[in-house]
Amino acid sequence: MEMGLECFHCKFLIERLGGVKVVAIAVVPDDVGKIKDVIQRWSDIDGMDLILTLGGTGFTPIDVTLEATKELIQRETPSLLKWSQVVHTFLKGKGKLSHLLGTGPKKGNSKFDAWDEEDSMVMSWPWNSLLPEINDTFMFLPASKEIWETAKETYSKVRDCAQIYEIKTKIYGIKQGDHLVTEYANLLKNLWQEMDHYRCIEMRCSDDAATLKNFIQKDRIYDFLAGLNVEFD
Repeated sequence: MEMGLECFHCKFLIERLGGVKVVAIAVVPDDVGKIKDVIQRWSDIDGMDLILTLGGTGFTPIDVTLEATKELIQRETPSLLKWSQVVHTFLKGKGKLSHLLGTGPKKGNSKFDAWDEEDSMVMSWPWNSLLPEINDTFMFLPASKEIWETAKETYSKVRDCAQIYEIKTKIYGIKQGDHLVTEYANLLKNLWQEMDHYRCIEMRCSDDAATLKNFIQKDRIYDFLAGLNVEFD
């Protein structure tokens, strides 16, 4: 896979994404036209498989990376992680989680036909909650479990390294700015929660788990302090 990056923070991806070759790096001014030119050249002329962009200046009024990128993309898949959490919680509350997990009665069981009819109803819930351009991908799948597994494979764990990279760059770039301290803390907390979802680390014993938890907590304190306004230093 060939990949272009619009920043110098490549080390994480190189270490985590096996087989990736970084073929281009560009630092582009906060100008919509110039950002679009680089992305289009990499995509249409150089034929890169993956292009990652981020606002190096952080979330400031002059950062137009998102605006430039949105003018070029054909499909947008916003908040698939949040969508999956909502669907999972909703079906669990309705006692229908077996349809996502595939743990219902099997063919030949006297309860299968009723469960299968119910599964058709459950399938309509994810369909109705997705954007039409995303929905088309799942419309002809035969069961709720297939819809769920395809969504996870397409938009979630299969891209966890790229997601972790994006979240980490957001954490490094976020500053308190005009936010209240509590608002700034909540912004970081939301990013940390997303990070925990994608970066699952298996521990061999409880002592290792406690050590890791302590390390992560200290690391997040440093992240928080680094982004505070100077009057709080």
